[in-house]
Amino acid sequence: MSTFQIGGEITVNRLGFGAMQITGSGVWGPPRDKAEAAYGDLVEDLPRSICPTVPGVRSIMKLMVEMGINPKAANLKVEDVVDLTLCKQLGGDGK
Repeated sequence: MSTFQIGGEITVNRLGFGAMQITGSGVWGPPRDKAEAAYGDLVEDLPRSICPTVPGVRSIMKLMVEMGINPKAANLKVEDVVDLTLCKQLGGDGK
């Protein structure tokens, strides 16, 4: 058993008992929640756009209700929530 001193005052017999894990995403803190994981999966499959689409917002609102994030979203109409005026001016379709 090897020993060494920390700060010239504390003698340590052994430090560590195995391999260290390099910290990174998912190592510290709580695990990704269901909504974040679902959103991450959806984002990979969707085309990038500066404007939301009505079907896209409808899907997010449906997920919010299904996962209990915001049950009140079930009572909203997507058309009342999304304002596509700026998107149309910028050339996005926002359909």
